Amino acid sequence: MNAAGRTSTRIVSAMLAVGAVAGIGWYASGERPGGAAPAGVAAPAPVKPKAPDPTLRSGLLKNRELPVERYLVSYADASTEKAALLKSVQACMARYGLTYEPPSTDGAIPPPSDNSANLERRYGLADKASAEQWGYELPGGRQELPAWERTPAQMDALYGKDAEGKVLETINGLPVPKGGCSAEAAGEVGRQDEEAVSDVNAESFKEALDEPAVQKSLGDWSACMKTRGYEYKTPFEITQGPKEEDWGSSPEAKKVAVDEVECKQSTGLLDVWFATESRIQEQKITAKKAVLERAKQHNQSVVLRSRAALR
Repeated sequence: MNAAGRTSTRIVSAMLAVGAVAGIGWYASGERPGGAAPAGVAAPAPVKPKAPDPTLRSGLLKNRELPVERYLVSYADASTEKAALLKSVQACMARYGLTYEPPSTDGAIPPPSDNSANLERRYGLADKASAEQWGYELPGGRQELPAWERTPAQMDALYGKDAEGKVLETINGLPVPKGGCSAEAAGEVGRQDEEAVSDVNAESFKEALDEPAVQKSLGDWSACMKTRGYEYKTPFEITQGPKEEDWGSSPEAKKVAVDEVECKQSTGLLDVWFATESRIQEQKITAKKAVLERAKQHNQSVVLRSRAALR
């Protein structure tokens, strides 16, 4: 692998790490019933969070949308599916005399973006007002979830096997569906299919980083940051390395955050980066059009079944 390839790989790894902090992981969680969204680091004076508004974006990426977002599952649709799966699991558990009441997380710790493209922080910070107020912290700050642990009986029913992995034929004298209550719920409601679109989402980011136009703009941004006393080749390097727990919302972090965004604005980095990746995504979407459209139709049917199940 050449030097450019190694650099690109490191940047992609950093982007994925930033994405996890920013909330992308909620969409990829395979355990939807009772699953929790990841939180950021500690923040001062948390405000009551709310679901991301898919119609609003602010800062340097205001009113932008990546092509891949046409096929990604929205926060609202993912939440609907999650609620329907939970309701189905609860009905299944009740057959065995079990309750299943995980703490509600809907709207408690929403990701900053409406979908896993995470455009709000895909290229690092893009909103100066948010940078001034929150630094590298997520707006709203860390929200602690109530502690909750499934009982062994709940786990047996949920997955249809005991702690040793033995498949259970019956529980309390009643037959157990193959794969347990979680599999039964998935069969009734369905699960969103984002395999193909997730590949496009990840591949386009990596390939855009290797494009000469993006590399040049990153160099311009790095030079701008150097005039302000920083030595960063990419925005993702800023949050790497050991940091104090509350560093993300500290005065120091807020200053760096504002400088990051101002240098992006003066160099036009995000315009170039967004346009380059959009072009790459359109090419990939064209090549996978049939697969992506089938998945989109499937996902729409899952949402319809989910809504019906919740009535």
